[in-house]
Amino acid sequence: MSVDILLPIMAVGAVLFVSEMLARGKKARERLAERMDMTVLPTLEQNWNRYRRSFRGRWNPLRILDQNDPHRDMGMRMSKLRLFSHIKDGKAINWPLNTFRHLLHCHSKSLGLSDEVKVTIFEYQVIASPWFIPLYLKLSVQTVMLFQDKRLNFPEFAGRPERFRHKLGSTLHLLNDIDFESDSTAVEFSKQYLLNGPEYGEPQIRKLFTDEVLACFADKDEIWVDGAGDQLIFYRADKALQPREEHFRPFVEEAVEVFRVLSESNGQPT
Repeated sequence: MSVDILLPIMAVGAVLFVSEMLARGKKARERLAERMDMTVLPTLEQNWNRYRRSFRGRWNPLRILDQNDPHRDMGMRMSKLRLFSHIKDGKAINWPLNTFRHLLHCHSKSLGLSDEVKVTIFEYQVIASPWFIPLYLKLSVQTVMLFQDKRLNFPEFAGRPERFRHKLGSTLHLLNDIDFESDSTAVEFSKQYLLNGPEYGEPQIRKLFTDEVLACFADKDEIWVDGAGDQLIFYRADKALQPREEHFRPFVEEAVEVFRVLSESNGQPT
């Protein structure tokens, strides 16, 4: 078979393969939503009233020029949460090419939460370029569960598993790490997790992380949680869940437990 015929066949085959995988993924999310009492939400582009054909597609590099891009807008609405921001000169800046995919709305009643709580699950893709390797691009993807409740007022904070680089940075006073020493559980939490936020907010963060909250975190196996104002997110860094109930249900149950204990500590029963 000649190259002139083989190349078009391969191209068509690749397009059909990708289309089939996308269709299977959509059906898997629909089955997941049905089994877990969720609703599959339209893509951000479908909800965008000021849609421009020239900026069509989340991978189009021209998106960086469009201030009305829906992914940028969603990121900016959550820019006080550590995951969705890049800190530069004390300001949170959302990267314009990051994307939000596969949005699912979780019905609060099925989670045992108040109707006031809005819960969304989505996949967040981050494009990062380390400053010391300017031509290197890294794509990380994680499943994120977002809780919103206007009755809450969390201080800006971020908690994640503490690695060796964090311990080194804290020792050299290059990184702020809020530690607790009230009892053995508090000490265990401080060994497992890096907890920080703006320096002016440390008293509020310490007040939020009560003994009950510390015990909840110390009992978990590596969780990431960011909070600010009426928003809180729960996720696993660089880990996207397959749309299957056996993967999603433990994730959702653990997220709800963490949200509940933090909400009660913030003075708002869920």
